[in-house]
Amino acid sequence: MKKRTTIYSLSLNPSLDKSIIIKQILFDDINRIDHFREDPGGKGINISRVLSFLGASTLALGFSGGITGKRIEELLAKKRVPFSFTKINKETRLILNIFEEQTKKTIRLNERGPKAEKKEIKELLSHIFSLPCQRNDYFVCSGSLLPGIPTNTYQKIIRRLKKIGVRMVLDSDEEAFSLGIQASPFLIKPNLWELSRLCKKKVKTIPEIIILSKNLVKKGIRMVLTSLGEKGAILVTAREVFSAAPPQIKVKSTIGSGDALLAGFLFSLTKENKLHPHLSPPPLRGRNEERGNFEIPYKNLEDALRFGVTLGTATCLQPGTAICQKEDIAEILTKVKIKKY
Repeated sequence: MKKRTTIYSLSLNPSLDKSIIIKQILFDDINRIDHFREDPGGKGINISRVLSFLGASTLALGFSGGITGKRIEELLAKKRVPFSFTKINKETRLILNIFEEQTKKTIRLNERGPKAEKKEIKELLSHIFSLPCQRNDYFVCSGSLLPGIPTNTYQKIIRRLKKIGVRMVLDSDEEAFSLGIQASPFLIKPNLWELSRLCKKKVKTIPEIIILSKNLVKKGIRMVLTSLGEKGAILVTAREVFSAAPPQIKVKSTIGSGDALLAGFLFSLTKENKLHPHLSPPPLRGRNEERGNFEIPYKNLEDALRFGVTLGTATCLQPGTAICQKEDIAEILTKVKIKKY
């Protein structure tokens, strides 16, 4: 019997995110903190946090080092998010998010992260390639690279795991992103700025996004999911193009919204990929298993996109680096508008 579809996430530069909320930033004066929270951070970790919340089978991978790394593991364990990290000798980085209530703006202070040693990189890759990945599992390569990690690392992982039928997903930027795309992952999820840097052209309009995405699909990528912030997202495949626009909300924080979008979309595909034969390899033998405990009816890619944008929007209603909540998802889901091109 085939195991449940698993969505693996890889964060090569994870973080411990500390979020501070204050009424107004006062320079050269004392700032009183109204609210403080800390969460494990990194795109892949955020994706696994949301997937675990949804009831999906997931495993967060990456590096973990020092007291900061230990704290990340404690927080994930507390929320019952499965993880399997490779130890690094140096300290995992910190990210400080300062949210000013008066202006609704956030200041993000990010450490670069420690330099990875060759033996640590080799150990991580060995761990990844020894995982019990199966055909039709998903593996998300996401975020920035630690200093010292070769920029073709995502490309190497994608090519290796594709050979056994794993559906590779890429969400990164700059050279690591462009090199990874050369390995033709199943899905990529840029935002508007990442797509512009990838194509070396400032992208402004939906027709431009569609044309550039179609060109990427012709190179072997099955789906291009471009996040547009408060405007939602655009999904492009060889046969279909959809946009999804969320309702207007009072944003508390945009941190992690793109990761929630991707998590919700992938969660949908694990439930309904059989309805998209042009995106799916031939089915395997074995009984289908119930996936997760968050029941939403999916019929097509439109529903998957709607659910992804719903989760991204719901995440914006939470403070700092908190993830979406079920009551917000239920309310937003019916208000997301889908357009077919």
